[in-house]
Amino acid sequence: MIFPFSLFNMGQRRAKQIGNAKRESPCNAALDGHKPVKMQSDKYLFEKGKKKMKFKTTAKAIRESYGKKIAVSYCAMQYLLSNHAPIAYTCGVYGWNFDVYQIDGVTICTGYRGMVGKSPNYDVLREYETKAEKARYNRNLPYEEREKEVEKLLKEFLAVAAA
Repeated sequence: MIFPFSLFNMGQRRAKQIGNAKRESPCNAALDGHKPVKMQSDKYLFEKGKKKMKFKTTAKAIRESYGKKIAVSYCAMQYLLSNHAPIAYTCGVYGWNFDVYQIDGVTICTGYRGMVGKSPNYDVLREYETKAEKARYNRNLPYEEREKEVEKLLKEFLAVAAA
């Protein structure tokens, strides 16, 4: 069977339809604090009522970006990161590798393999994660205050871990 156009051309055509002809710029733009560019992925995120897309990137692109980088295993920061959505993800021959979060100029990679950045002290991470879990499930506070408390703990943790 002969196709009228190659699969690569289909990808380029789709990228042009959604307004992105360059393949390497979306990662750099998002990691530099700009709005992520829509890519070919169908992964959607819901953040503060707005629909956003998590785009596919590479570990090399994250490694070459500026700023401090932290690498933690999957779900090691689930309560600290509960107020945030990932901006990007990576995948390889074995499937999904890790998600990328960008918070206050610090890039956080959380996943299974190939994560970029230095690993924080385990005891410090456990301490802040336990505090965030208690704050998240504190039913004596309204939801908005619980979110603010978890966000405050995340900022404290990033100051300690990225130092």
